[in-house]
Amino acid sequence: MVVISENAGKAELGLKVTGPSSQDHVPFNVSTTERGHHVTYVAMETGTYVIDVTYGRLTVPGRLSQSSHVVRYGTDVAY
Repeated sequence: MVVISENAGKAELGLKVTGPSSQDHVPFNVSTTERGHHVTYVAMETGTYVIDVTYGRLTVPGRLSQSSHVVRYGTDVAY
């Protein structure tokens, strides 16, 4: 997943990736790019994953604020 923030000014990016069991948060990696941030995570179980995104402590509106993805166990996920 790419969060484009190049015209949004400087602020803290907040992410929460929740797996199908909804009990544990999934670890993820964030790298900075010219246009914003590139996010990857590894699916530890098959099912729907929810990604909550904030920028400057404000919820990012649109499909990325609560994006759901169905993935297979062991899949390295990068959007």
